[in-house]
Amino acid sequence: LEEEPAEPVSGGMDEFLSGAAPKVKKTKKVLVEKSFMDDKGYFVTQSVWEDQEVPDDEVAPAPVPKPTKAPDSAPRKTAKAVSAAKKKGGKQGSMMSFFGKK
Repeated sequence: LEEEPAEPVSGGMDEFLSGAAPKVKKTKKVLVEKSFMDDKGYFVTQSVWEDQEVPDDEVAPAPVPKPTKAPDSAPRKTAKAVSAAKKKGGKQGSMMSFFGKK
């Protein structure tokens, strides 16, 4: 009794295991200006968001976030800046001192 080799069975799981991802059309929203004549005869321009297909070679990876600066790296005040701030005073002067006689 010799058995013939069985034909391989193909199914949906074969695509999953092979790693072949289905091709998905990538789209992005683009702001497009459309111009037309309205019923009163005026020339009207509208900005409209439209979906536009993006070629595979043009798809950009997600932007890399820039590292934030540590609070210790903040610029420090010099001695002159500190003394100038002390001379100005923290209070606002009264209006009478502004309008007073000189």
